[in-house]
Amino acid sequence: MRALVTGGAGFLGQHVVGLARARGWDVSAPDRRALNLRDPDAVARAVRDLRPDLILHLAAMTSPAQAEADPQGAEADNVGAVAALLGAAGDTTVVLVSTCHVYGVAPDVPVPEDSPPAPVGVYARTKAAGEALGLAAAAAGQDVRIVRPFHLTGPGHRPPYAPADWAAQARSGAPNIRTGRLDLIRDYLDVRDAAEGLLVVARSGRAGEIYNLCSGVGVPLRALAELIAQGRPVVEEPSRARAGDVLVLVGDPKKLGALGWAPRIPLAQSLAELVAEG
Repeated sequence: MRALVTGGAGFLGQHVVGLARARGWDVSAPDRRALNLRDPDAVARAVRDLRPDLILHLAAMTSPAQAEADPQGAEADNVGAVAALLGAAGDTTVVLVSTCHVYGVAPDVPVPEDSPPAPVGVYARTKAAGEALGLAAAAAGQDVRIVRPFHLTGPGHRPPYAPADWAAQARSGAPNIRTGRLDLIRDYLDVRDAAEGLLVVARSGRAGEIYNLCSGVGVPLRALAELIAQGRPVVEEPSRARAGDVLVLVGDPKKLGALGWAPRIPLAQSLAELVAEG
């Protein structure tokens, strides 16, 4: 399998690239200096030169705060880059990595893939727009598959994302762990299980399908923070709260489970490894 992976230097991307290479795949993972995804001509040249069997598109502007501060950049990274890749892909299979945030406040929890998107904020809206391009391409005959990861953690996770931020505070010897809102409920998955799930979709997924990548288990953020704090006081700070946070965001992983995938790494192990990192 010859694969082009965008975003290979990111948190999930590093694990995907490492796992794919360990499985014997021929992986090309150019960074943004080597491949400008905002340049359709550069993207077309890269696909023409590499002739991949598969494009795994993980690159994106993933920070909601950054997207709010730079909506034009978010549009370029989360919509324009998708358009460029789809335009260059031809008959190459494309797996687009989206986000659970496209669901917004879903009517049913755990959220199934056919729940109507209701994105809130620039990040979620641009990711939903990228998805729409992928679904339109699939309807026109391209082999495009969409994956919606929920929340990920584990080795290599870095701030500003919540568990990584709290783990960094714990490692620093801080007397307490400062957090944002802790009444939220989230579906966390180890990044290594997520990497395995992406490869399963690449091997066995179907064109035009959307797959939730999640554990199916909701965890209160207070419980998560207390696991990381290891006895230290946990202090909520209103200034760390984000506007527009959805109270409960838990996915239904049955579609991906039907392809033979299941999470294997317990959340407690993921967090322990995260805290233990130097």
